[in-house]
Amino acid sequence: RYYHLFSDSPKVQQWIQALVPFMFLFSIFDTLQNVTVGIVKATGYQSQAAKVTFISSYFLAQPLGYFFAIHLDLGIKVIWTALTCGVGLSFVILQYKLAR
Repeated sequence: RYYHLFSDSPKVQQWIQALVPFMFLFSIFDTLQNVTVGIVKATGYQSQAAKVTFISSYFLAQPLGYFFAIHLDLGIKVIWTALTCGVGLSFVILQYKLAR
């Protein structure tokens, strides 16, 4: 396992092991969203791509992640889930824009 590369603490290694699937899923959606943003920008809709990305991240994903993690005490996994939902939503909206 590679968890020891980040820390010698067994507790930190457990957290890393628990969060890797969430980070992996986020990375997939983030990559898809970034490629789609590039395509949308190349078609001349820079402002729409920026608006969708900004709203899905700063008005949806981050506030929801903060609220669920801090106020409802659901932990760090829900932060990664909220961020994944934000980039996923941005990806879906931009794909819809490209399909039209």
